[in-house]
Amino acid sequence: MERSAGGLRPCQSTPFPAPDGHASTCEACNLGKCVVADAGCIGSGQTLSQLLFYTGHLPDYTPPLEASWEMLPGVQPATLRFHVKNDADHAVDHLWLVYREVTDDCVDPSYCPVKSATLAHGYLATLAPGEAQDVDAPVVFEQAQLGDSGFPVTAPCRSRRTGPPRATT
Repeated sequence: MERSAGGLRPCQSTPFPAPDGHASTCEACNLGKCVVADAGCIGSGQTLSQLLFYTGHLPDYTPPLEASWEMLPGVQPATLRFHVKNDADHAVDHLWLVYREVTDDCVDPSYCPVKSATLAHGYLATLAPGEAQDVDAPVVFEQAQLGDSGFPVTAPCRSRRTGPPRATT
């Protein structure tokens, strides 16, 4: 909803940019898929949208989860350890932990082809109130094939499942 002189009215999202030959890599072009009818209206300048992610200064807000990560030195295969603590008064279920670091060459903000990526992910089924847990996750390093233009070429996706992450206490 958007505030107006007469109270609240539905938010009219500003149109998202049309793909300009890079439909599959235009992040801004695909943001329209994230619009949710009952999300609050957010804006920047003349742009308005109903997206589910927000940023801002929230001095009275205490996040229910604390999370950090560290690359474990000398461990082979390469392993990243997530540390998560639940400060909420209720359990948190189905918690995905994701680490992503990339190098890219941005042509503009809507076209940033990734040249290499370091990835890790973990999962916690439940984290009880006050509980802290470490999750060790194997690290995957990916390097894109570069074409004559110096930009990555499209390659078929492949599965690299290495097994479930290991939870440690």
